[in-house]
Amino acid sequence: MQLGDILTFDRGVMRKEVTKDITVSCPLITIVYTGTIYEGKQDPTRLFAALRELFDEGLGESDIEVEFYGDEQAWLQEEIERYELLNTVFQCGRVSRKAALQIQREADILLVLKWEDPQENGVYTGKVFEYLGARRPILATGGHDDVVTELLLETGAGVCASTVQEIKEALVGFIRDCRNR
Repeated sequence: MQLGDILTFDRGVMRKEVTKDITVSCPLITIVYTGTIYEGKQDPTRLFAALRELFDEGLGESDIEVEFYGDEQAWLQEEIERYELLNTVFQCGRVSRKAALQIQREADILLVLKWEDPQENGVYTGKVFEYLGARRPILATGGHDDVVTELLLETGAGVCASTVQEIKEALVGFIRDCRNR
C-alpha cells in the first residue's frame, strides 16, 4: 500500500456506541442537533425558514420538534423567535456525551449544520460519525457540496439540503417515511 492510499480519522465512534435498536417516535418527528453551533459559520435559519413555510402551508406545529443540545445561545434564541418557532424549536442545554449519544439514538432525524465557508469542503466532523453510529436518518443543511455530502450519498444515511426548498422537500420525505413505518 502506498502512502497516498492511507486515510486517517482523528475522530469517530467506538463500536460499543453504535446503536443496534431503533425506535421511532412518530407521530411527533424529533429533529436533534447535539454540540456547539458556531455563529457566522453554521446557519440554522434555512431550517427555521423551511419549518415556518411548512407550518404556514398546513403542517401542524405539533408534528415536529427540533431540539438543540449544547450551550444556550442568545443569537439562536433570537432566530427561533424571529421565525415564530417557540413551540417547536428548543434549546435544551448542555448534556454529557453519554446523554448526547442516547438522545441521538432516540431522535427521528439528526441535524448536521454544515460549514458555510466554501473552503471547508474536505473536513469530516466527529459529529457525522457519532450520527452514523446512532443509525438515524441525517439531515445536513447549509454549506456546499463537500465530503459530508459524498458520505451521505454513498451510505444512504441521509440527505443534504442547501436551500429552504430542498430542506422542505427533505422534511416532507422524512415525515412520510416515518409515518409509513
